[in-house]
This record gives sequence, structure tokens and C-alpha cells, in this order.
Amino acid sequence: MAVTTQPITVEEFERLAVEPENADRRLEFVGGEISEVVSNSYSSLVAARINGFLFVYLLHNPIGYLTGADGGYQVGDERYIPDVAFVSKARQPEPSHETYNPLAPDLAVEVISPSDDLNVLRVKVGNYLAAGTMVWVVRPEAKAVEVYVPGQPVRRVSADGTLAGSILSLDQALRNVIQITGCTLHEALGGMTTTAARVLGLEEERGRVAPGSRADLVLLSPDLHVHSTIVGGEVVYEAAA
Repeated sequence: MAVTTQPITVEEFERLAVEPENADRRLEFVGGEISEVVSNSYSSLVAARINGFLFVYLLHNPIGYLTGADGGYQVGDERYIPDVAFVSKARQPEPSHETYNPLAPDLAVEVISPSDDLNVLRVKVGNYLAAGTMVWVVRPEAKAVEVYVPGQPVRRVSADGTLAGSILSLDQALRNVIQITGCTLHEALGGMTTTAARVLGLEEERGRVAPGSRADLVLLSPDLHVHSTIVGGEVVYEAAA
């Protein structure tokens, strides 16, 4: 919902944003104008679920900081409040205490609600990408997510897991996580194996190499591409030499 249509400077916006009467308002500075972020119950629920899943991951893999619907960020010369955002410790060792974090997030999640101006959203996505931020645009009614990664084609993931636009393999996802978040290989692998199995309640049989666990393994090359795959103790795939 637009609060004003008169262009102002970012300095004027920052003064207005911290005034007492605006303490309970989520204000963004987009294209030289102030916009107030307004959601609805269902979009808020979806955002909370995403935040929850990411929180569980970071609880077991403390590689950065997560903010919710009140966490503001400086993105170029603009000021945004994504529904969910992540900043890696590699880029910011300690969490920011500023009203708008001076660093753009590594990941920004924007959950669409009926009141959103899609023209404003397009501007925000473009500026996020220019700042090096990965963006998830979540469309609750369509049950789909658009994934924007700087320098890569847009991907659209539907509720049934179908990935449109391109096919993202697990080894590519691993390389993306390390590149984007700055986490170690050990931390990234833990998130894809041990933590994932724990969240699904399968930690006794999957996600680890131990007696009694399934002998399902993926062997990676030094450059983190799949070398071979083992299922049930048998080699089912080997990369060409």
C-alpha cells in the first residue's frame, strides 16, 4: 500500500521511518517513494512456516542470522523489509542492530499478498539481484515459488516439487549454498544430510554413515560434482571418466 506518491530522498525516508508515530509500521523505500508493507493472514502464515524451517536448519547449522517480517535491509540506495531474510556470518560476523541492516541479505523471501503492487516487486527483485541477493518470490495462491539467483535463469518450483525453467541437481545446490552463504563444505553437507534426516524423523536410518543406517551414499569429486552413487550398498551410477 503506497503511503506517499511524492518522491523523497533516502535521508528524509530514514528520518520518517524512526518517528514515534511510525514505530508500528513496516515502511520501505522503493523508487524514491515510501511504501507500507501490508500482508494478510494466509501470506503471513506461509512466511512464518518458511521462517520456521530455516530456523530449524540454522539451529543445527549456525552459519548465519535469520530475520522475520520486521527485519529491514539497505539494498543499494533503497530500504526493504523482506518477509524472511538470511545473512551469513561469513559476511557479517555479528548481527546488525541498525533499523535497516547496512548489508543486503544473502537470501530474501518475498511472500505475495493480494495488496502487493507487482510493479514494486519487480523493482525490488531487480535491486536484490544487483546487490548479489538470492530471492524467493512465494505465490501462496498458486502454490509456487520463483527462485532468482544472480547470473542464473529464473526457476519456478510448484507444490508437487516440479521445477520449471531448468533442473537444479543436488550437487549444484550444494555448490550454490557454499558460494552464496560462505559456509564450509562440512556445514553444507550436514544441512543436506544429517539435519534433513532429523527434521523428517529419519535420523536413525538416513543422513549418516553408521551401523544400522541405509547404505545410500553419494561420492563427490574434488570440485563437488557427483562421482558415483551407491544405493543399498550397490553402485548404481558412475560419472564418465
